[in-house]
Amino acid sequence: MKASRQKLVSAEIESALAALGCTWVHMDVRDQVESTNDDALAHRSAVELGQAWAVTAEEQLAGRGRLDRAWSSPWGAGIALSICCSTQEVDGSLSSVPLRVGVAIVKALRDLGVLAHVKWPNDVVTSDEPMRKLGGVLVQLHDDVLVIGMGINVSLQADELPTEQAMSLSLMGHESITRENVIAHVIQSVNAELHNVEWRSDYRRLSRTIGQSVCVTRINHDDVIGTASDISESGALLVDTDEGLIEISMGDVHHLRPAK
Repeated sequence: MKASRQKLVSAEIESALAALGCTWVHMDVRDQVESTNDDALAHRSAVELGQAWAVTAEEQLAGRGRLDRAWSSPWGAGIALSICCSTQEVDGSLSSVPLRVGVAIVKALRDLGVLAHVKWPNDVVTSDEPMRKLGGVLVQLHDDVLVIGMGINVSLQADELPTEQAMSLSLMGHESITRENVIAHVIQSVNAELHNVEWRSDYRRLSRTIGQSVCVTRINHDDVIGTASDISESGALLVDTDEGLIEISMGDVHHLRPAK
């Protein structure tokens, strides 16, 4: 499979977007970039309400994930995608956008037949046990524009996975799903989710964290142990502890028992 990986075909992405009725983005397909987020931001002057720029690349050399973690994958094996759009696209709190993008990716994958969930705040994970990570999200705010970056493992083989906790669509049995189709469905889904004022109910439905016993590791703070009971409008996780309800805006969640 590694030797048979094909380059992304711009025309196929455009065709899939047209079939979905999505005219929201100008699409830029690259072979290699340092960071798709940086390249997407370079188009900020052309961004306006109703018109965004999307950049994807076969290979990303200096991609970043949440909490400034590195994100990379072999050439042609995954999706590195960033969308630069106006903050006016968002109906609701800007701080909720990372969670909403996680929901958007999960919805897009489900439309393609991949059963996935979201782990707080925005990790895209498998639905079975053990829970494995399929993708992640990094959203950056630059004045009046958002840069929405995401990575999804598509055809990575077991020896190519970045960690033991990772998974790819191919290893889940979805070898026939093309990267072009995933990219188009994700772009269309992100566009819809930014305007979804009922996003919290969808997040609860698709979350593997809400309702679970968790330990949340926070930078420069004590760990929080309790039950993840809900999320706020801002996207913060509400944890019911022995000391009462604690609102957490940033941290790593560890599930203390298998998700239901």
